[in-house]
This record gives sequence, structure tokens and C-alpha cells, in this order.
Amino acid sequence: MTKLAQALLSLTLHLSTIMTSILDNLLASVWNRTVNAMRPGLKSGLDLGFLVVDGKKSRKHFFVPHIKRAEHIAIIGKSGSGKSSEVKSFIYQDIRSRRGFAAIDLHDDLIPFVLSAIRQEELRSHEDLSHKTIIVDPSDAGNSVGLNVLEAEEGMNHFAKVAELVKLFETRWDISLGPPTAELFRNSLHVLSDNQLTLAELTPLLSNATYRSACMKRVKNAEVREFFEERFDRASDGMQATRRDPVLNKVSEFVTDIHFRHIVGQQKSSVSLVEAMDRGCFVLLRLSKGRLGPQALLLASLFLAQMKSAIFRRKTRKLFTLYLDEVQNLVSDASGLEMLLAEARKTAVGICTANQFLDQTPNVMRAALMAVSTHVYFQVSGSDAQQVSTSLDGGKNLAERLKNLPPRNCVVKTGHYPLRQVATQTLPKVDARYGDLVERCRRLWTRPRTEVEAAIQARKPKSDSLLKETLNDWE
Repeated sequence: MTKLAQALLSLTLHLSTIMTSILDNLLASVWNRTVNAMRPGLKSGLDLGFLVVDGKKSRKHFFVPHIKRAEHIAIIGKSGSGKSSEVKSFIYQDIRSRRGFAAIDLHDDLIPFVLSAIRQEELRSHEDLSHKTIIVDPSDAGNSVGLNVLEAEEGMNHFAKVAELVKLFETRWDISLGPPTAELFRNSLHVLSDNQLTLAELTPLLSNATYRSACMKRVKNAEVREFFEERFDRASDGMQATRRDPVLNKVSEFVTDIHFRHIVGQQKSSVSLVEAMDRGCFVLLRLSKGRLGPQALLLASLFLAQMKSAIFRRKTRKLFTLYLDEVQNLVSDASGLEMLLAEARKTAVGICTANQFLDQTPNVMRAALMAVSTHVYFQVSGSDAQQVSTSLDGGKNLAERLKNLPPRNCVVKTGHYPLRQVATQTLPKVDARYGDLVERCRRLWTRPRTEVEAAIQARKPKSDSLLKETLNDWE
């Protein structure tokens, strides 16, 4: 065979190989599209966006059934990957469908969007939604929603609630109170609750013997009464101060902050979170850690504890969703999230968490997040990509894929279904002015701060001087 013939044969074989590869890829693509088109897909549910097939965005939507939402959704993604926009998309869909939810906003970048979306829905539907919209806003200088975390309500396991509050305060303060002080704090909360008082009365309770004696008359638990009458009251002044001061220093720092004082200082909560869940309300906690300081996280944790208590006492099983950004900063300890996820599922409360990183969460919390039904992974860090790939048996290819996802693209794993790549939807334009909505909500759900402060002062021992801080002390 001549050299020319050999060259032609080699070229022919090479071209044949290339054509076979192209044909195989074409057939695979046609097959994938055919199978996807024929596969029975959901036509309703929570819309995550458009399926990506062969690297291209299709016209086929990807839904998570609403019934699966009660088995929870965890969203993981680096800043700027599209995570926040996806959460806004979920909430926007809930507003349009009148599905209740609560959202905790630690950075004041979510709630303005939500309020505008609610107002836009009012304009579209000609319906007043202020009766469904509850805004907890510590920065509102004139009015305040009331959330008394010590208020005893029907069906509540009060001893469990108080124990959780003590643990929550310790976690937020990043201290260990020690058994004697923790016992004092726990029993004090029981006394305040039995007297229908608030955290604002902790200082006079522990520092004024006459006030404390009057409160003991209403205490229902004999062991709590005995603790104060037989042990604390008989201790020396120095020993009493040693036990109470670590708690009073921290609680006073919180309840004298004018932003939070009138939220936790109302004897009767101005909203029932049980009713809010059962009625499908939109409950919004508007915070800004940068503007309100570290106490904002404490209020967020107390709010979540109130929501958790309400979950157990729901009367309906309509879907209600908690949107929790930076969830690791909200629960009292690592095991608290695992318990919250387990109990919420039983009462049709779905938890939707959003985190930038998995490897920054405690092991127990990370395991709880990995155990939820639906995971939405945007572009993640290298260590998270490796961990997720290992848990899903995806190997190196999946890890590389997760590290290099383009913006607004995510990989979704829900239930026993295979991984799917989804291109998220573009958010609709939301620009309605919501000042009028906020004012209507204030009239329905809040009380003037001047009235709340007057009530707090009226409950103080008469010999105590009035607080020097005024309602004008706003920064």
C-alpha cells in the first residue's frame, strides 16, 4: 500500500471516529430531550425555575410539590450566586397564592422587597392584605408589636419553654451561668410568668425584697416559691448579688435598649403567632445587625423560640413556611435545629434555610441540614463541593460542577429523584411603594411606645426612680 493510500485510510478512520462521536452525542441529546419530554412532570408546586438539559435552559419548569415543602428545603450558595433571589422568588409565589410564612431578615435587604411585593399584590387583586401582614420592626420609633416571651398560653409546656429560654440566653451571651445562677434565672422566669410580667421586671424582682414578696403570692409552683423563700431570701446580700448580677447585667442591657424594650416589655402580646400560622399570615421580623447591634440576634432567637412554641399548638395543618437566613445564628444550640425540623414537619410547617457555607456550621447542625428533603445548591466553596459530592455519591465531576455553576444556576436534589440542574427565574419587577401598607399594619398590630412605656413604669416599685431614657433616645 502506498503512503498516499495509507494516509487516506488513516484520515478516513479518524473522520469516521469523529462522526461516530458526534452522532452518539446527537442521539444522546435527542434521547435525553425525548425522555424529559415524556417523563410525567409536576405542573404545579413551588417553581424553582427552568430545567437545564445538555447545558441549555429548556422551557420546562421544575417544581417542588407543596406537600414536600413541609419536609424542608436547604439552600446553600456563595454570595452573589443567586441564593437570595431564589428565596425572594419563593416568598413572591407564597404571597400570590396566600400561603402563610414568616421571614427573619438580619440585614434589612429582604423585608423591603416583601413589603413591596405584598403592596403590589394588593394593587393587583384589589384586596387589603394588612390583616394578614404582621411587621415586627424594632426601628419603628413610634409603635411596637408586643411579643412577651414569658406569656403563658393555653397548651404550652411552660417548663420546657423556660428551660429553652435559659439555654438560649446563655448561647447568645456566649457564657455559662453556672448551676446556681442558672437556677436563679430559671425560677425567676417562672415567677415573672405566673405574675403576667415581662423581662423588664426581672431587675426589681431580684433586687427589691418587697416587690419579690408580693410576686410570690401568685406563684403556682411550690418548689419555685420554696427556692426564693427558703434559699435566696435567706442568703446574704453579697451572695444574692453574686448570683443575680451576671443575669441582670445581661438582661438589663437588652431590655433598656429602646429598640427592643417595648417589644418584650408588653404584658399581653399584640399578636398570637398560633393564629397567625393558622390564618396564613405574613409575619416579618425586620432587623439590621449593623444598625441595631448584637442585641438584634437575641431578638431574632427569641422570635424563633416563640414561633417554635406556636408550632406545637397549631389547630390547622395548612402549609406555613419559616424562611431562616443564617439559621446557625438563630437556634439556641446545634441540636435545636434538628429538633425544630423534626417537630415542624409534623404540623405542616416547612423550614427554608439559606446559608453561604456548610463547613462553618457545627457538625450536628450540618447533619440536620443535610437530612432535609430538598437541597438547592448554587455555586459553593471547594470544601462544601467536596462534602456535598461525597454525600450524594457524585464523585469528582459533581464537585467540579458545584464549584463552577454559573450565576442563577443551581443543582437540585429532592427526595429519591435524581439530581437536576435548574436555571432560576428572573424576579418580576417589584417596585410598589408600601408606606400606606405599613401604616395600616401598625394600626392593626402595634401599640404606641409611649403607652407601653407608661405601663412598664406603672409596674415598677413605687420607690424606684423612673428610667432616665426617653422615647427620643434613638440613634
